Amino acid sequence: MPNAIAWRTVCTELKENDVLIIIECLKTFKIGKSQAIFCTLCALPTPHLMCYKILNCRCTLCKQTAPYAKCPRRAQKVVYLDRKVASLFELGEHVARAIPPHSHNLTPAQKDFAKQICMEAARIHTAMLLHFGLRPSQLPALQKVQNVVCYYRRTKLGGNDTTAAIVEAVQRLAFNGGEEEHDPFTFGWEVDREGKLVVGNGSDEKSFLVGFSTKALLHQASRDPSTFIFHVDATYKTNQVSYPVFVVGITDIARKVSLLVLLVTSQQQECHYAKAFAAIRWIYSKVLGEQFRAAYVMGTLMLPRTILLLQNSEVIASMIISYAIIT
Repeated sequence: MPNAIAWRTVCTELKENDVLIIIECLKTFKIGKSQAIFCTLCALPTPHLMCYKILNCRCTLCKQTAPYAKCPRRAQKVVYLDRKVASLFELGEHVARAIPPHSHNLTPAQKDFAKQICMEAARIHTAMLLHFGLRPSQLPALQKVQNVVCYYRRTKLGGNDTTAAIVEAVQRLAFNGGEEEHDPFTFGWEVDREGKLVVGNGSDEKSFLVGFSTKALLHQASRDPSTFIFHVDATYKTNQVSYPVFVVGITDIARKVSLLVLLVTSQQQECHYAKAFAAIRWIYSKVLGEQFRAAYVMGTLMLPRTILLLQNSEVIASMIISYAIIT
């Protein structure tokens, strides 16, 4: 039978916020174990749970002093879940007793605030500075805030899609020609050896580009090109990662705006516009069996050079460019 560990008591049955203040004064640590079990410390007759966490030393100064040894210092935090109180115990000594400067941890109030605004298009790290009236030196590290937000979004809000899941969903809805008039489909510009749509991961080498449309939407552009204006606009407010979304449509002589396609891309540069236009040309020719033609184009300041590149491939026969600055 293993010997019992002789933990030294630091504090017992304090409010959890008070225990967090004590932990804030300790060296940096990493949670080595976190588990909820039946309580074995209380004298209450009814069974209840407690959560204990093992805190292992992660101090850079201890690592520099003994680079090939593990610091024997450990701490144990026990939270009595029913009573909302906690106890703290310690074991061993640090290799180096000095405490180097380190960033602050998030308090429960800061965690709750980050969870409340994680769905908003806001800089949570900066918002904490204003909401709690902190100095920049008192802010938790950006990575700690991101970890809290990402964990909450992944476990509570369903934001747990991986790259593989997104690729599988896009390829499952890829255009195959058998869709009905109003069935949505995805399309792009690059395909792999198996003929599947290449989505990309958003990096500079593998840019993300996915288009969405239906046959009925594309049929709206099958008319005399001199009777409509071809619009290309961009917005950043339709997704959580702020990817640019190209909104492509037409405006007829009756000033009626008709959507053609939506394209989501990872950046808003000339090469991305070129791939987006090439994808539009490809899907339009596949659905309608003819080349896309427009006489008037209105878009962003990035469009002129891109359209000149596409003129040689007869994407647009003739055009008059109007400039619209997107803020």
